[in-house]
Amino acid sequence: MNMLSICSEPSIMEVMRIIVLFINIIKVVVPIILIISLMIKFAGAVTKNDQDLLNKAAKTAVPNAIAAVLIFLVPTFVDIVVRLTFPNSSYSECISGISKETVSAAYNKKMDELIKVATKSLTNADYSNAYSYLSNIKDKDKKAQYKETLDELNERLDQKNKNSSKKKNGYASVDYRNFKWHKYYSKKGPANKYYADVLPYMVWAPDDIKDLNGISLPLIVWLHGSGELSYNISLDEYVDKSLPKVVSNWSKYNLDNIPAIIVAPQAGGNWACREENREKNIESIRAIIKSAKENYNIDLDNVVLMGHSLGSRGVTEVAYEMQKKYSYDYFSKLVLMSGGEGTIYPSKDSENARSYFISKPSKGFSEPATATGSFFEWINRPNDYKMISNASHGTIIEKAMTLDENNDGISDLVYWLFGKNEYSSAIQKPIITKRFFIGDSRTVNMFWAVNPGASLNRDDLANGTATIGMDTWSCKSAMGYSWMVSTGIPNVESRLDRNSALIILLGVNGNDVDNYMRYLNEKMPEWSKKGINVYYVSVNPTNGQYNYLNKDINEFNTKIQTVKGIRYIDTHSYLMKEGFYSGDGLHYSNGTSQKIYKYIIEHLEDAPLIN
Repeated sequence: MNMLSICSEPSIMEVMRIIVLFINIIKVVVPIILIISLMIKFAGAVTKNDQDLLNKAAKTAVPNAIAAVLIFLVPTFVDIVVRLTFPNSSYSECISGISKETVSAAYNKKMDELIKVATKSLTNADYSNAYSYLSNIKDKDKKAQYKETLDELNERLDQKNKNSSKKKNGYASVDYRNFKWHKYYSKKGPANKYYADVLPYMVWAPDDIKDLNGISLPLIVWLHGSGELSYNISLDEYVDKSLPKVVSNWSKYNLDNIPAIIVAPQAGGNWACREENREKNIESIRAIIKSAKENYNIDLDNVVLMGHSLGSRGVTEVAYEMQKKYSYDYFSKLVLMSGGEGTIYPSKDSENARSYFISKPSKGFSEPATATGSFFEWINRPNDYKMISNASHGTIIEKAMTLDENNDGISDLVYWLFGKNEYSSAIQKPIITKRFFIGDSRTVNMFWAVNPGASLNRDDLANGTATIGMDTWSCKSAMGYSWMVSTGIPNVESRLDRNSALIILLGVNGNDVDNYMRYLNEKMPEWSKKGINVYYVSVNPTNGQYNYLNKDINEFNTKIQTVKGIRYIDTHSYLMKEGFYSGDGLHYSNGTSQKIYKYIIEHLEDAPLIN
């Protein structure tokens, strides 16, 4: 054992503490004994008036004094030698600072390290090492806390052993389509013996856990923003009117098949950055996780901490504080949505926090001008952060949860959290029951090509009153941007809803693409809020005498695809590949018009959403 490593070994520190204490006693007691002995000799000689004894006492005075001084200074000499021999060592500081408190702290630190190793490896050997070391902890409260953490670790280890022969991510193979999901208030829902001591919270879970057939579900702990703090919104409002945003946004898109139990506590103030709230909140979250484990079959390797705004700050605060306090990493993944400036952990030991977050699986989303991006720069992982430019602070949750950059029908966030469910995609395809076509003469020709026997006149098309089956047509020859915003879309706008497809086929009559983009960018927030599915069909190619238009058409198609929130249907590439027929170079034959119509209808479900 290197003598310089003693301060990393609590058992040696304890021995050294006793040795140092013994040396300190010797260096004080022995000189005192020598001095007292000398004083006794002098006193005896004086009392007896014996000159010989007095001379003998005088002769021994100097050696005794020198011995006393040397004994007193021996530890100092040793310290000087050590400092000169090991100039860069903290050995002497360690020795001089050894006490019961520092030894106890060293044992705690060693215990923390063993638990950290066991938590990461989740092996019986590392767990046993940590458990056997528990006997070294002297502080009763600290020992009880470590014991509770080790018991939780043992539960995870038992689950791992039980599930070792089962399919990994077994919950991904469960058919959730027939589940009935329900919102519970913690006081009124499933039994919760921890309720009296924790924050009120909501639970989102299947009504009948038996449907899972023993397969464990992940757990999401959702931290709300400042708008849902108990001094801003009552508990009844939180329970009855403010279903956690993580649930309401998923439900809005028919995402009831998300394979997770969700718990959402309501806090009365900052989650953990201030002392007055920290203990209550993190102890509550710990108790809520325990309660979920007792009531549901939770996948303890997949507990996610997720939050928005103030709750996004809370994610960084709570995750770190709980790991620091309980020596146990409760959360497998972290999701931050638009946190404020405090998102960069404000703790005095922020470098320790930074080391923790660097290795922690996490994703960040925000609208422009929030601090979430700075947090991911702070931990040197900018690729794990997504700034969604067309989102606001209120819509960021919806945008993040339904973001599908791979265009595979699966929410990128849901896939990252849970994997792919084999029975249904995480993002439901648009459910279209009404289609509204807005266009010019090409669209007029398309109407007659697919409805050759329709009994109406062309003015009905321009007035948006031509409805046949699912299709309503608002179109007029030689029209463009001005007609679209004044007449074409207003004709049908009051009839648009979540199950509507607004299909725009305009742009060939003019090159004012910037006006189209400006109008759509202004209207998309309103339409998105209503859930309207907006499709822009590419401006299609020309030939013959109108061949000169193709350069402007290509530019239009390139620019219109940058409008956030629309779905783009590329019939232009389809026609260029398959061919088209136009008698005058501008308008299409009935056969080509029918092909375009069929292509549009077939691609409403899988048209890419531009984010």
